[in-house]
Amino acid sequence: MPYLARDAANTLFGYLEIEPTQVEFIADTNNRGFVYTIDEDNKCVIFIYPISHKADDTKNFFDTRDSGARERGVAWNYALTNHMKYFCFAVHDQVEKYKDYIFSLESDEARIAEVSGTVNGVRGNGGTQVVIPNNYIPSQPFDRILTRNNFYIAVIHRDGIRDYIEKCDNRPYMTANGPVALAENVITRMHLRRGWPLLYEQTVKGIPKIPVISILALFEQCLMNSLMN
Repeated sequence: MPYLARDAANTLFGYLEIEPTQVEFIADTNNRGFVYTIDEDNKCVIFIYPISHKADDTKNFFDTRDSGARERGVAWNYALTNHMKYFCFAVHDQVEKYKDYIFSLESDEARIAEVSGTVNGVRGNGGTQVVIPNNYIPSQPFDRILTRNNFYIAVIHRDGIRDYIEKCDNRPYMTANGPVALAENVITRMHLRRGWPLLYEQTVKGIPKIPVISILALFEQCLMNSLMN
């Protein structure tokens, strides 16, 4: 049986220890994008992928080219419009080496679309998926890997996923870049600096969030400390 997006969503809900009724699904995302409440004052948008896994284990990837490109853009835009954090997660609890781990694609949407060869949320010519290095087997509470197309993917054990969501943000240092079409809808795209995700200090709604610190080692140490406490 194929492992579908709805299976991945149910897996993630289990890792987060919530029921589907506890999230707000975002319209026009086929229930792949949803709002997750961190606490009463903080919400974030999550878009979910099943890790595509070949039976012979020769390729494992986020299928950003052929699966959910437009829906992902809708979720991304919803997060920006509503001043929420955004995460693109992938899971597959039926592949033993990935069980109990969440893969977080740390990138802006424009970069994902560029590499995937999608235009306005529709597949164009060429492009490729975000491929997880095939020899990578998660074993740590938190790790970060680099793909052959220079995407950073954070890998988080289920015990630390809520700490990761609370402390991290996939919208590094936003500046407006004007409206862009997404299929037949007009959205606002935010051009982001590529690189490490930042921890953010909450500011007045409508004002770009101010980076507190972007030192990866400190973030990892904080996360590790949280997991050990």
